Amino acid sequence: MTEENSPPPLALNIKADGLADEIKRLLNKYNCTNYFTFDMSIPEMIYQHKLGLNFYSGISDIIKNPILLEETKGIWLDSFNSDWFYKKDIENLLNKNKKVCIVSPDLHKREYKNVWQRYKDIKGIMICTDYPMEALRYFNE
Repeated sequence: MTEENSPPPLALNIKADGLADEIKRLLNKYNCTNYFTFDMSIPEMIYQHKLGLNFYSGISDIIKNPILLEETKGIWLDSFNSDWFYKKDIENLLNKNKKVCIVSPDLHKREYKNVWQRYKDIKGIMICTDYPMEALRYFNE
């Protein structure tokens, strides 16, 4: 699911504005370079970009066009109501040199195993799920 033998990045889900300076301070204090922030407001995203933080922009069945696509390190790919994206959509993002983290349908109380099968053979993606050990086994079979 991530590059072999490397730990997954620290994913920081930002739910409030005004945290960027403190996030940067703590990341520097603990020498954390393998991270990304996501889910913040647009003004917070712009400020994080100005600070040089690694942030991901979102695409979903609700938000079709990512904010700051050229500047973002990756895409947080979500599906609130439907399983709208496919392998080609993920590969298009990867071909743009964007990292991709997929929100598994189980986080929205939907069936996930059939969806996982769609992108099982795609290398370099990350998955956010309530079932990390099951995902680790499934994607490393």
